[in-house]
Amino acid sequence: MQPKIKIDQLDVNIAATNDNASPIVIGAPVYVSSNGGVNLAKANAAGTTNVFGLVADTSIANAASGNIVTSGVFAASTAQWDTITGDTGGLTFNAKYYLSDTTAGMLTTIAPTAPGTYVAPVGIALSTTQLNLNISASGSPPSPPQTVVTTVVSFVSRTTAVDNAWEGIAYSPSLNLFVVVGASGVNNRVMTSPDGFTWTTQVSAADNTWLGVTWSPELSLFVAVAATGAQRVMTSPNGLNWTIRNAADNGRTWRAVTWSPQLGIFCAVHSDATQSVMTSTDGINWITRTTPIVDQENVAIAWSPELSLFVVVNQDAGEQSMYSPDGINWVGMSPPGGASWYRIAWSPELGLFAMINGAGGANVTCYSSDGINWVVGAAGGNTHSWTSLTWCDTFGIFVAIAYNGTVSDNVIWSSDGINWTNGAGATAIGWIAAAWAQELGIIAAVAEGGAPANVHVQTSCIQFHFA
Repeated sequence: MQPKIKIDQLDVNIAATNDNASPIVIGAPVYVSSNGGVNLAKANAAGTTNVFGLVADTSIANAASGNIVTSGVFAASTAQWDTITGDTGGLTFNAKYYLSDTTAGMLTTIAPTAPGTYVAPVGIALSTTQLNLNISASGSPPSPPQTVVTTVVSFVSRTTAVDNAWEGIAYSPSLNLFVVVGASGVNNRVMTSPDGFTWTTQVSAADNTWLGVTWSPELSLFVAVAATGAQRVMTSPNGLNWTIRNAADNGRTWRAVTWSPQLGIFCAVHSDATQSVMTSTDGINWITRTTPIVDQENVAIAWSPELSLFVVVNQDAGEQSMYSPDGINWVGMSPPGGASWYRIAWSPELGLFAMINGAGGANVTCYSSDGINWVVGAAGGNTHSWTSLTWCDTFGIFVAIAYNGTVSDNVIWSSDGINWTNGAGATAIGWIAAAWAQELGIIAAVAEGGAPANVHVQTSCIQFHFA
């Protein structure tokens, strides 16, 4: 019998018969089927995950023979790649492409994270039209090995140096350092950790109610903001030594601060009234900005480099939030009503903002691709008070942590910002903020109170089983 797969050029161009009921098109990843031909690969089962190569012909009809490329640099037009990736404009330069776990014969830049799915690298884009393949011929496992996701998010409790009310957290990749700020304690309202496991208190610039902190890589500077105190900003180049600074208005309840590297400014928000934003180019000198919304309860802010947009979250249910392209000129917008939106995060990989509800209720999450128009998401029916949210770029997931709930249900995660899955946390004691450290591969979350004493940090490790 004539073999269905014939090697014409070893590990480069292989003739194979299409066992799919429909035509398979150029660029589609395929696996070797039980009939000895090829079929569209999909990363949701062991038998269909082992990528053999990509279809080289424009189209191969059912039961017809065609060419499969198994190594080297694979070229196709941008339109042809759009069919395989679901994107527009071809491949994304320097992006790593994986086998999709949702649609057979498709590639994605986001590694699968759902339990039971497989992470199968296929190649790295050299341009919008060229993909440098990272697979082997004859149906052998991809290199590096494919991995099956068995546990997505798991948390363990860590003991902090003192039992303060910890409120805000940021991570510096260049310093390899988490910095946490708090609302209670005497001369110790800052703590730091190089790994998320061991924590050391630092002397705060003042015993203010510190609620938010951020890191600027470009300025090598931490900036924290406070709700109380004679001066409500403090800065530090290393997380250890802090200097008190004047806010634009030292009478406001400053809740959150973030950094825009593209604009070169810090932007902070308070929850008192109009003129609820201040900006700074250095963290030292601050300017008040007029905002359009009256009686705002602003609690969070995020920056999207891809959209060139700040988005501020207002926790007053039914009231407007706002957005700005520059931190100076602000426009009101209305997320879905009936929810007290409390945290916001941006995913560059998904091109999506996600927000979570801090007061419980039916609308647990919402999402937006432009920061202006918002849609309610699904969250597995879990209606806790969600108060911590972060994007984990390495694994392509949002992770949210609840203030309340139980150990078995106070975490949810999402790989698309729309559909959310329940996870398990550690001791439920009022988790209030979280930060992702790509270099460490962990999330650290902090709590503002509860028992047992001193256990106010969660670290998360996304676990994979090599197949």
